[in-house]
Amino acid sequence: MIRFLIGVVVLFALMLCFGGCRTHYVAQVPVAPIIVRPTAPYAGAVWIDNGWVWRGGRHTFVPGYYTQPRRGHAYSAGAWRNGPRGNHYVRGRWR
Repeated sequence: MIRFLIGVVVLFALMLCFGGCRTHYVAQVPVAPIIVRPTAPYAGAVWIDNGWVWRGGRHTFVPGYYTQPRRGHAYSAGAWRNGPRGNHYVRGRWR
């Protein structure tokens, strides 16, 4: 019985992971609200730009924020990409 429960939990976790990893396409890029970037809270702070996440069956706007830089890396902002299946958002990342 315990093995069965562990198997169910593992299967559920995998479904959540792979379900959230899919690319979600839309016909039109959603309109982002206008956000004024606040002043940096400290010298050297890096601005992580506004972006989008897939939540509740749709793209949801996420406002930007400041963070500490990662040594040896640069932040590449997210962007909308157009493909044969429609538009999809590619999240920003550290390079």
